[in-house]
Amino acid sequence: MFSTGGFSQLSRRTCANDDKEKQVVLPKVELKQQLNDLVVEKRMLQNKLTCKLAEVRKLKQELAAAKKLNRDNNSLESAKATQTQAKKKLDEPLAKAEDKKKRLKELEEQKSILTNYLNKLKDVSEQRIQLAEELQKVKAKSLALKEKVVMAKGKLYDERTVSPESTPLVNLQTDRTPVYVALIKNTIVPVCEPYYKFSPLIMERGNGYFEKVTRVSRNDIGGEPIEQALFAGSDFAKFLKGIDLSKNFIALLVDSSSFEAFRNAREMLRNRSIPFGWIPCLSPSDFYFNSRGGVQVGELWK
Repeated sequence: MFSTGGFSQLSRRTCANDDKEKQVVLPKVELKQQLNDLVVEKRMLQNKLTCKLAEVRKLKQELAAAKKLNRDNNSLESAKATQTQAKKKLDEPLAKAEDKKKRLKELEEQKSILTNYLNKLKDVSEQRIQLAEELQKVKAKSLALKEKVVMAKGKLYDERTVSPESTPLVNLQTDRTPVYVALIKNTIVPVCEPYYKFSPLIMERGNGYFEKVTRVSRNDIGGEPIEQALFAGSDFAKFLKGIDLSKNFIALLVDSSSFEAFRNAREMLRNRSIPFGWIPCLSPSDFYFNSRGGVQVGELWK
């Protein structure tokens, strides 16, 4: 059995132990509470850290996007600058092309105007041809009418073609017909093609009388100086070889300026035994053959 004193001492020890245990227990509870608080705080800090990291990642993404946008802006500015330069380079040929387009349009307008002019000229040319044909018809009708008038009045009219070969100027003794040769100053020219041109005409002589004549006019070619014609190989010597002297003789047309040439031609024809005669002519370069006989030409070479 215990004593009261011992019990009291034991009680005091027990109380002291309880106090110690309470003192121990209280810090543990506090520590546990603090630990819980720390865990909560840690979680909160972790959450905050996670949020901050998320914000950082977001900011990094935004920064990356901003950098990309900046690069895109720089690329865009560079592209704009390049585009501007390209546009400037393109504007010049475009302007030239526009100028060429305008010039082409002007040329097309000029072409249209010229085409209209050409069409008008073509119409005028066709009208001119038609008028010329109508004029020829009128002339033919006029000639036929004149011939009918002459025949109705019973006038003399020779239907033969008028030319140097058929003009009835003959030597009555030999029946030779003349072959005409013109002496023009110091030049000798056969009166035939291509030296002369022959144009048949109807000429009114007066009192309603019409006569068929031939206008003989010299072309701008042919002929040779009389000194050259005297040689055997001259053009005039070749011309003489083509004449049938049994049917023809040379009829020299002489004006006031060709007497010296006539003397030389006369000597040459006599030396070659070629029959000839001469006719005074006011203009050996431009004269007429008539259809009624004219003047008799005599042969002078004998």
